[in-house]
Amino acid sequence: MTLLRILLLTFSTIILGTNISAQTGTYTPAEATLDSAVHNYNAMRDFAGSLTSTNITEADLQKIATQREIINRQLERVIQTGTADNIGVAKYFKLFSDYEYGFMLGVANKLAESYRILEPLKSQMKSLQPSDFKKYYLYENKYYSIAWENAAPTILEYYSSMTELYNNQRNYTAAIEMAQSAVNLEYTAENNENKYFLKYISITQYLVAANQLLKYNYEDAMMAINQITYFQLLHADDKKRLTENGSYGYASGYNFINTIKTFNPGISSEAEIYAKAATALKNGNDTERGPGMYNKALTAGYYNNSFIQEAFSMADLAKNNQLGLLASEKYEQQISSSDCAAWRYIAIKWDTYGNSQKSNAANEKAKTCEQIAAEAQKVYEIEQARRSRIAERDFSMYAGIYPLPMIIRFNKYRDYGGVAGFGIRKFSMEVSYKKINLNHVIYDDLYIQEIDVNDFDNYWSGYRAHVAFKFGERDTYSDGFFVGPLFEIVQRNYEPVTSAVFANDAYSYLYDANFYPKETSYNAMLNFGARIEENHIMFEYFTGIGVAYHQFEGGGIEYDNADFYLSNPVLQNRKPERFGPVVRMGVTFGLSTRAD
Repeated sequence: MTLLRILLLTFSTIILGTNISAQTGTYTPAEATLDSAVHNYNAMRDFAGSLTSTNITEADLQKIATQREIINRQLERVIQTGTADNIGVAKYFKLFSDYEYGFMLGVANKLAESYRILEPLKSQMKSLQPSDFKKYYLYENKYYSIAWENAAPTILEYYSSMTELYNNQRNYTAAIEMAQSAVNLEYTAENNENKYFLKYISITQYLVAANQLLKYNYEDAMMAINQITYFQLLHADDKKRLTENGSYGYASGYNFINTIKTFNPGISSEAEIYAKAATALKNGNDTERGPGMYNKALTAGYYNNSFIQEAFSMADLAKNNQLGLLASEKYEQQISSSDCAAWRYIAIKWDTYGNSQKSNAANEKAKTCEQIAAEAQKVYEIEQARRSRIAERDFSMYAGIYPLPMIIRFNKYRDYGGVAGFGIRKFSMEVSYKKINLNHVIYDDLYIQEIDVNDFDNYWSGYRAHVAFKFGERDTYSDGFFVGPLFEIVQRNYEPVTSAVFANDAYSYLYDANFYPKETSYNAMLNFGARIEENHIMFEYFTGIGVAYHQFEGGGIEYDNADFYLSNPVLQNRKPERFGPVVRMGVTFGLSTRAD
């Protein structure tokens, strides 16, 4: 019995769809015809599902062929007269009606006739994608939807059938392509065992084609490994059916991997192939073939710690000392002289697998390693004690500058300033002064009020001064985060501006006047950032977020005077007192008394 016929005896995919509404619909002629066609389709599938390869007759096949013709004539009428949704559903059922007939020809072992029916369906089957679904239709006065999960199992079943049919036609390239489509097809199935079986069949046929084409590359080996993996996922009854002839179910995959170097001497990835195959065999508890595959992988140079632990585990399960000794040798080659625990571990492994001489040698290396480690620990503890004493007296002073405003010129200015402070353990306090030269005025309060000040740019000079309290590490590159309050005063002396002065009716022009605005801001912020203070170097970047209290003076008697209206929107709308958010960022760099 071929794999195809085993498949056809095993599965029946439901593609009717899901009832999504109990609401009675009003049928159009096309919908009525579609309803009848679906009834006939389900009757055909029910009849086909009652047949097996041992009891199917020519009369049964003729009955299915007649049902298919009736169904397809009905569906053609729907395609000619229905809506777009009707047509989509009709094409869907017509495709699967044709597939059902070809499917049953395969059950009857009429493989050439099955191929004649099924092969022309290939482009339609492969064109179906999840994005084509859901499909909606009226059936028995209820609305149904067909989801991708309803269609995908039959599509996968088609792919699996075609892999063997292509091989029977000696079209091995097409068989490989179809098997790849089967393995790559993904969907969420309620019965995943069906999916595993179908993919197992496709992979098995892939290997038949690959052997015929003398195709022994990395991707072919991965398929062989997949055969081992998918076989292990099958239901016990399916495994029994597949192994009834004495095979162990994945013989072709195992033999493919075991001989791949013979057929492709130039392949460079054999170590990885053997390793993956060994893991697959171990996952299936194959203690007969697993040790040999681990041996091949290790001998070919494959090594990582998890794989070597797998090899030890397989050696223990299979009671295979040869594999255990090889794994021990490979493991020992990777041990550094300072890894005392690893030397103790490998000593136990050598003893477990019967090499007491190497076990004793590993134990001696472990003792030597432990003595050296003990001496190093003493030196380390002395050094730590010294550092601890220094840390107890942890005090430093530092001074620095704001480098970016000094070296980078924005708009019309360079600013000059610096910081100075001291630190004790995890606390620092600093003071700062920065001279400001023609910074651009920011009208954040007026922007919020949607007052247009785009034509009234201005600049200010003055100073910023703050005192900050910082809590956090100061002595390491990884732990230098700090946080704390910062209190700042900012004095802004604006460049003089001229404004037209009107009476308070805003229409009666009086005269032009010069104004000399200035502003004092008192800021309170939560300041945080990162600080490095080591080897006499201080570096810090910080961000402050908080609230500011502003006192603004217009610099003229007309400002904030109810008797006048000013054409300059800044002078007219900026309040004498206001609160607002403040954000501050910067970098400082300098010297510190801290040595390390």
